[in-house]
Amino acid sequence: MPEIDQQAGAVLRTIRRRRKMTLEQAAPLLSMSVSALSRRERGLERILRTEIERAIEIYGLNFWEMHELWRASGYLPNNQGVPATEDDWQDLA
Repeated sequence: MPEIDQQAGAVLRTIRRRRKMTLEQAAPLLSMSVSALSRRERGLERILRTEIERAIEIYGLNFWEMHELWRASGYLPNNQGVPATEDDWQDLA
């Protein structure tokens, strides 16, 4: 299993846990089975671009969480035309 898949999976798991969601709660929202989500979080399967986009929507990720997930996955983010807010910059500091 490639290291990038493990890193992306770890970030996805961390985000899910920050939202205090179980695999059973998150999987249907992400349009996948519990076992598929588990495999992705463990880095056994690559997270697809469309799955990242869905996670951004479902988990309501802020600018920095989106950046973290895109970076860990090895994808360039889609240009959503959403600039960072002042709160995002304060989070960075």
